[in-house]
Amino acid sequence: MTMKNNLQNPAERPFVFSRTFDAPRDRVWQAWTQRDRLMHWFTPKGFKMTTAKLDLRPGGMFHYCLRSPERAEMWGKFVYRQIVAPQTIVLVNSFSDEEGGMTRIR
Repeated sequence: MTMKNNLQNPAERPFVFSRTFDAPRDRVWQAWTQRDRLMHWFTPKGFKMTTAKLDLRPGGMFHYCLRSPERAEMWGKFVYRQIVAPQTIVLVNSFSDEEGGMTRIR
Protein backbone atom coordinates (compact mmCIF):
# COMPACT_ATOMS: atom_id res chain seq x y z
CA MET A 1 0.00 0.00 0.00
CA THR A 2 2.77 2.48 0.83
CA MET A 3 4.51 1.85 -2.47
CA LYS A 4 1.25 2.37 -4.34
CA ASN A 5 0.66 5.67 -2.54
CA ASN A 6 4.19 6.81 -3.35
CA LEU A 7 3.72 5.96 -6.99
CA GLN A 8 0.42 7.84 -7.08
CA ASN A 9 1.88 10.85 -5.25
CA PRO A 10 5.43 11.31 -6.56
CA ALA A 11 5.69 14.70 -4.82
CA GLU A 12 5.69 12.86 -1.48
CA ARG A 13 8.75 10.79 -2.37
CA PRO A 14 12.11 12.33 -1.45
CA PHE A 15 14.51 13.21 -4.22
CA VAL A 16 17.86 11.87 -3.15
CA PHE A 17 21.18 12.25 -4.89
CA SER A 18 24.75 11.69 -3.88
CA ARG A 19 28.03 12.50 -5.55
CA THR A 20 31.61 11.37 -5.23
CA PHE A 21 34.21 14.09 -5.70
CA ASP A 22 37.88 13.67 -6.47
CA ALA A 23 38.84 16.10 -3.72
CA PRO A 24 39.68 15.93 -0.02
CA ARG A 25 36.56 15.50 2.14
CA ASP A 26 37.29 18.65 4.16
CA ARG A 27 37.49 20.77 1.01
CA VAL A 28 34.14 19.47 -0.29
CA TRP A 29 32.60 20.00 3.15
CA GLN A 30 33.83 23.61 3.19
CA ALA A 31 32.41 24.21 -0.30
CA TRP A 32 28.95 23.25 0.98
CA THR A 33 29.12 24.82 4.45
CA GLN A 34 30.91 28.16 4.07
CA ARG A 35 28.96 31.15 2.76
CA ASP A 36 31.76 32.67 0.69
CA ARG A 37 32.56 29.35 -0.98
CA LEU A 38 28.89 28.70 -1.80
CA MET A 39 28.66 32.19 -3.29
CA HIS A 40 31.63 31.40 -5.52
CA TRP A 41 30.50 28.11 -7.06
CA PHE A 42 26.75 27.63 -6.55
CA THR A 43 25.56 29.56 -9.59
CA PRO A 44 24.65 28.68 -13.16
CA LYS A 45 27.11 29.87 -15.79
CA GLY A 46 26.79 33.62 -16.34
CA PHE A 47 24.89 34.23 -13.08
CA LYS A 48 26.21 35.92 -9.95
CA MET A 49 25.13 35.34 -6.37
CA THR A 50 24.50 38.85 -5.03
CA THR A 51 23.09 38.01 -1.59
CA ALA A 52 23.60 35.05 0.70
CA LYS A 53 22.78 34.39 4.35
CA LEU A 54 23.87 31.12 5.94
CA ASP A 55 22.59 29.62 9.19
CA LEU A 56 24.18 26.17 9.12
CA ARG A 57 22.27 24.06 11.64
CA PRO A 58 19.27 21.73 11.54
CA GLY A 59 16.30 24.04 10.99
CA GLY A 60 18.64 26.75 9.67
CA MET A 61 18.67 28.14 6.17
CA PHE A 62 20.91 29.23 3.31
CA HIS A 63 18.98 32.05 1.58
CA TYR A 64 20.40 33.50 -1.60
CA CYS A 65 19.74 35.62 -4.66
CA LEU A 66 21.05 34.85 -8.14
CA ARG A 67 21.28 37.58 -10.78
CA SER A 68 21.22 36.68 -14.47
CA PRO A 69 23.33 38.46 -17.10
CA GLU A 70 20.11 40.37 -18.00
CA ARG A 71 19.89 41.46 -14.32
CA ALA A 72 16.81 39.35 -13.53
CA GLU A 73 16.84 38.11 -9.93
CA MET A 74 15.93 34.63 -8.70
CA TRP A 75 15.76 33.83 -4.98
CA GLY A 76 16.27 30.39 -3.47
CA LYS A 77 16.88 28.69 -0.17
CA PHE A 78 18.07 25.51 1.47
CA VAL A 79 16.42 24.49 4.73
CA TYR A 80 18.75 22.17 6.59
CA ARG A 81 17.26 19.04 8.13
CA GLN A 82 20.39 17.16 9.17
CA ILE A 83 24.08 18.01 9.38
CA VAL A 84 26.69 15.42 10.29
CA ALA A 85 30.14 16.92 9.79
CA PRO A 86 32.00 16.20 7.60
CA GLN A 87 29.89 13.61 5.78
CA THR A 88 26.18 14.36 5.50
CA ILE A 89 23.97 17.31 4.71
CA VAL A 90 20.23 16.75 4.34
CA LEU A 91 18.38 19.79 3.00
CA VAL A 92 15.27 20.90 1.17
CA ASN A 93 16.05 23.19 -1.78
CA SER A 94 13.30 25.50 -3.05
CA PHE A 95 12.64 28.77 -4.81
CA SER A 96 11.87 31.63 -2.46
CA ASP A 97 11.05 35.29 -2.34
CA GLU A 98 13.28 38.01 -0.93
CA GLU A 99 11.91 37.43 2.58
CA GLY A 100 12.63 33.67 2.48
CA GLY A 101 9.06 32.53 1.89
CA MET A 102 8.59 29.58 -0.46
CA THR A 103 7.45 30.45 -3.96
CA ARG A 104 7.44 29.14 -7.54
CA ILE A 105 9.12 30.47 -10.66
CA ARG A 106 6.59 31.67 -13.22
